[in-house]
Amino acid sequence: ISPSISPYDNDHQQQHQPQSQQSQPQQHQEHSPEVDNARRNELVVNFLKLEKNYRNNLSLIIDVFLHPLRQEVYNSASPFISAQHVQTIFSHIEVILGSSKMFVQ
Repeated sequence: ISPSISPYDNDHQQQHQPQSQQSQPQQHQEHSPEVDNARRNELVVNFLKLEKNYRNNLSLIIDVFLHPLRQEVYNSASPFISAQHVQTIFSHIEVILGSSKMFVQ
């Protein structure tokens, strides 16, 4: 098990190091437009992959949990969960899924 690293750990360590060992602030580096565009494209591709994964997980939640619970509520004489509870738990998940699908298209 590795110990948790706080963003303050590095600052704390640098305060107790001699000046020669402390890291210098990074200078802003100029990038060519091609490098910037490549980086931007990489970020967009990664973002879309994450959004598709999110959409797939929302679909899974709806198919595995929401639909069966709705069937339980409306088809059972004594459901173990109320329609209000199902609505509260899943709120606007179908609207969010629809928005995610439109966004990815």
